[in-house]
Formats: sequence, structure tokens, C-alpha cells
Amino acid sequence: MLMPLEEFRFGRGQRSALAATRRRSNVMVVTGATVGVGKTYVAANLAGLNARAGKRVLLIDADLRHGRVASLFGLSPGAGLAHVLSGRTDIKAALRSVDVRGLHVMTAGGELADPSELLSNGRLSEMLRQLMPHYDVIFIDTPAILAFADAITVAALGGSTILIAPPGPQSDDELEDAVNVLQRTGANVAGVIYNAPPRRAGDDRRRAYPTGYAARRRRSPGAF
Repeated sequence: MLMPLEEFRFGRGQRSALAATRRRSNVMVVTGATVGVGKTYVAANLAGLNARAGKRVLLIDADLRHGRVASLFGLSPGAGLAHVLSGRTDIKAALRSVDVRGLHVMTAGGELADPSELLSNGRLSEMLRQLMPHYDVIFIDTPAILAFADAITVAALGGSTILIAPPGPQSDDELEDAVNVLQRTGANVAGVIYNAPPRRAGDDRRRAYPTGYAARRRRSPGAF
């Protein structure tokens, strides 16, 4: 079950971030300054909230190193973003329906040691160009900004970027560094969501993201 969005803690940019779909581009990148901040969880909840509000929504897992969208939704392995960008499958085959009406998901499609070249080969930009007319908003989950260059590559293609962070002074310093990096590349930083999900014993903040709901796998949507 999706966590009610009201339970998230928001930063000053909340209105800008959640209204970013009114901008020229309907692509919204969701990332964090560092790993383990629950960015995938927040991206999934934002996607679900928009879908339940009647919008056509796509959630793309562009974390090709440690993608978690598939496991978060309880989806079995299948064609995903890595397959599309490498030319091994077409876009439609990588789109999957879940138990939230109006929401489609494109999983990472596997974990790669160095996906930077794959993300910057031009196919991601072309894929987004084809997908944008079919959705009201597209959320893209990426790796951490300060950990890998992948997120910077993706953020440059989005209309807006939302940063996810835990509250605290150390987080503020990391956020400032992340914002500076993004702004140097021309990315539009729409705002910050301060997320403090409850931790359980044995949680690995460097690898795992919080999970809390599942969805049944269905056949690929035919709307695209």
C-alpha cells in the first residue's frame, strides 16, 4: 500500500516540486545527494499519488546500478530501460502495468557495472521524446548525484529535478553540493523533499530502499 504523501516531510521547495509538471516538460527526475535516502520510495509514492489523482503516469527506473523499482512493486524480472537503451527491445515491450490505475512502470532491466555510456548514447532522450505525449507526468528514479555521474546525465534531460534528503545539518551540506553540481549542468532543481522513513533492524541504508506494497504483474500496456 502506498504511504500517504502527507507523511513525508517537505522542504521549502515542495510547491515548486509538486507543480513542476506545469512546466514545458512533463519529465521529473527524482534523486538524492547520497545513497540510502529513500529516493525510490518517494518516487513511487509521487507516481502513485499523481495516478490516483487521475493523471497518466510513468515511473522509470534509471538506476541501472542498483535499481529497486521492480522489487518495490513486486515485479518479476523482465525487459526494462537497459534493454531499450541497448536496442534489445522496443519501448512498448518494456512498459508494465501495476495495481495503481493510470500508472505504468519501466524497470531498470538489470544491474550494470558502468551504465554511463548507455545512458548518454542519445537513446534515452529519444525514448523520452516518444513517451512524453502519452503521459501527463514521467518520474525518473536515478542514482545518487554525488555518487555517480548517471544522475547528472538524466537530470539534464528532465524538466525538473527533485532532491530527496534526510533531515539534518550533514544532509544540508550534501544538498548544497548536489544542487551546485546540478545547476552547473543546467538542470532545473525544483525543490527538496525531506524524507525520514522508519528504519528496521538490519536495514542497509547504502543498498536497500524502504518497501511497503506490491503489485501484480500484468501484460504490457497497449496505450503506447
